Amino acid sequence: MENIQFTFFTLIFLLVGLFIIWFSLFGKKKDIDEMGFFLADNLIELIVGLAFTFSPAIIKRVLIFVFGFLWSLLFGILFIKSLSAYFN
Repeated sequence: MENIQFTFFTLIFLLVGLFIIWFSLFGKKKDIDEMGFFLADNLIELIVGLAFTFSPAIIKRVLIFVFGFLWSLLFGILFIKSLSAYFN
């Protein structure tokens, strides 16, 4: 039962990553420009958040795409590993 739940949640997070990639490619420029980071916990998050907030839209699109790609890659690997448990 736990494996079914894990597989379901990894599939959901994989789809979220694919939606992030879709948004980076087809999102409106206005929506991309209005994105920003809030409430940084440490100095590194603050620097990355400020760099993201004040960068042009094309740089934001690239950063969002890379984030979505890495997110999808991570959960895609976990999803495939969780599916392999059914076939072994």
